[in-house]
Amino acid sequence: MIKTELDGDSFVEYHDSFFDQPTADELLKHFLKIDFPWQRQAIRGVLTRRSNAWFANDPRLVYRYSGQTWTPSPLTLELTEIRDCLTEACPCSFNSVLAALYPDGQAAVSWHDDNDFPTLPDSPIVTVSFGSQRRFKIRRKSDQEIVAEYDVTHGSMIVMGGAIQRHYDHALQKTSKKVAPRVNLSYRVFHAPN
Repeated sequence: MIKTELDGDSFVEYHDSFFDQPTADELLKHFLKIDFPWQRQAIRGVLTRRSNAWFANDPRLVYRYSGQTWTPSPLTLELTEIRDCLTEACPCSFNSVLAALYPDGQAAVSWHDDNDFPTLPDSPIVTVSFGSQRRFKIRRKSDQEIVAEYDVTHGSMIVMGGAIQRHYDHALQKTSKKVAPRVNLSYRVFHAPN
């Protein structure tokens, strides 16, 4: 495990091989099934190369992003088992998962924070990755300096904690290398409406 203190209020942890390879292989197969509820987003009228799926057992946890509304699907058995493993490593009441499928190296996500989610203040966001290795970067908002980067591997986990979403952006950038699909699962504490 590599822990990087970004400042007095923010940190990131990278756990290589949080899931062993046989487990990671089986989970990747599950998420690449034809009947998995992947959807491509249209952002400013253009379909993204990546696909997403939104999960929460509470139907009130509707996610609104870039003019789209995502009604949650219930967590699958596999998503629930992963959540339980993550909770042991990062005690938190995760109640939602944003899944992303990057089919190739041109599928990416630009610099952003995750403050678009109505999460509890500074609650951790934990992501796990399955499939091809990709480069994940974090930069400071104030001066856009890259402060951390990781070659995120099959079965790895990243914890973004403290005030990181307020002070830093992160991105998964494109690569010209020929890479196989990658699945990323982002577990969050989504604040339910009253």
